[in-house]
Amino acid sequence: MDDIKTYLKILEVLRKQHISQKYLAEKIKIKPSSLSRMLSGKHKVKLENLEKISKVLDLPVSFFLENNSYQYEHKLSDTIEINENNSFSREIELLKRKINIIKKENQILQKENKQLKSKIKK
Repeated sequence: MDDIKTYLKILEVLRKQHISQKYLAEKIKIKPSSLSRMLSGKHKVKLENLEKISKVLDLPVSFFLENNSYQYEHKLSDTIEINENNSFSREIELLKRKINIIKKENQILQKENKQLKSKIKK
């Protein structure tokens, strides 16, 4: 088992399915800190835990064990694509962009909210 690819696949599926590590840890009955150590590569993922993770994420264990590029169609029609070129830095950059967009939207909404409040007071 290529542990790094397995960790990346699990993290990608969690992100695509909007599942937190804390929730997954609760479902597979381990401490969130233990799951975090597994997914950061500090501890190996035991096969029994991988089987539990697969069950919670509704994916076959083989999905996490194979070494090529993958595409898996989730029940909610959310396509999960994972390949060897995925990097955390790209994900982090995308998340930073999303955060900036959300901050800008929040500022606009706050401004509109103030305008509406002032209209109501009049």
